Amino acid sequence: MKKIAIVGGETHLAEVTGLCGSSLEIVATCMNDNCRAQVIPDIDAPNYADLDTMLADTSPEIVAIANENDLK
Repeated sequence: MKKIAIVGGETHLAEVTGLCGSSLEIVATCMNDNCRAQVIPDIDAPNYADLDTMLADTSPEIVAIANENDLK
């Protein structure tokens, strides 16, 4: 199982969360608290305000950037 972290929460979350439990484990998110509460409220992983801290604390193998395309 691969450890994944999600940055942002505006797009493509269904593709990521749909794989969880089979081949992906979400270990952290870095997104607005309100966005997270709306799009993935049941996830059991910490939410970070700072990307560098999230990466250092969780060491994900994959990072999914889920911001709107013009913000990537």
